[in-house]
Amino acid sequence: MRKIDVLNNLKGHDYDISGYALSKAEADVCIRALQDGWIQVEDRLPEVNEEGCSDYILLSFDNFNVPKVGRYEFDEENGGAFYAGDENRSCSSYGFFVNAWMPLVKCYEG
Repeated sequence: MRKIDVLNNLKGHDYDISGYALSKAEADVCIRALQDGWIQVEDRLPEVNEEGCSDYILLSFDNFNVPKVGRYEFDEENGGAFYAGDENRSCSSYGFFVNAWMPLVKCYEG
């Protein structure tokens, strides 16, 4: 079953949340479809501004199962590194290794 088929199938239903149950296979496909927003660090690193800092992004880790908001910084002398939140020490200096990242959704504007 293709991801897009499952998602399109869900869009086509008139149902209230209590009246429709996803099968495990459908749920797994939907989860994978949503996870496709992750960008592996081997594929591409976040863009940085003229100061060498990215916008805040969501970080995924090889060795930790909870994503964190953070940023990527790059300079010619030291290379690049990921930082959780506003930390001054890199994720790797704490033993956490970023394997993928994704842009954050825009903030709610009422």
